[in-house]
Amino acid sequence: MDDLGNFFLYSFTPKSLQNTFNKKIKNKAGKGIDGVGSIQIEKDLELITSRISNKVINSKYRFSPYLEIAKCKGRGKAPRIVSKPTLRDKLTLSALKDILHYQYEACIQNQLPCIYIKEIKKLFDEHKKEEISFLKIDITTFYDSLNHNVLLDECLSDINNDHLLTLIRRAIKNKTVPKNYKKANASNYHNKSGVPQGLSISNVLAGIYMKAFDAEFEVVAYSHASRSPNTI
Repeated sequence: MDDLGNFFLYSFTPKSLQNTFNKKIKNKAGKGIDGVGSIQIEKDLELITSRISNKVINSKYRFSPYLEIAKCKGRGKAPRIVSKPTLRDKLTLSALKDILHYQYEACIQNQLPCIYIKEIKKLFDEHKKEEISFLKIDITTFYDSLNHNVLLDECLSDINNDHLLTLIRRAIKNKTVPKNYKKANASNYHNKSGVPQGLSISNVLAGIYMKAFDAEFEVVAYSHASRSPNTI
């Protein structure tokens, strides 16, 4: 078994899951669609983590429907739909996020936006007497448009652990439903494309999806900058 496989097994041992709960989940407010809070989880933590461990390692883990939360983006704009998992699923996703960070460290964006702004301002200040060109791009509904097949079959092709891939596939394809939805209408909410926003794995999966694009255009930008040093 490779290092990723070993880390996967380690991350989903009951003991590791208990540590993850105590460090990252225990003090977080909010409940998912099942209405179960952290106090209830903590009471049966050993049993719950044991069940999660067994089901994940045997590819039998199933996520509860994510709870739909609509976030207002301002006048005239459609609300942003955030997917809120149950605390049990949040624990599972947190362990999954650690595994993805371990495997795709280069795709993690740790720098805060304010740092980028300071760097850009510094560049403008240094070249304020010169003509500077820059290109600003905003991808509309980026998270909602990620292709599942591209993500799973191409971007994550270096993962040869079927249990891990199954867990990722189920996490991103899981349905997001309004609070009082009817189970008879569950098929209307299946996620056919995109990565649900609000999950702990969403950002890293988006970074992994864009890694080839970033690598290619970083080379292009560097090549162009070497010919035109005042172009961002």
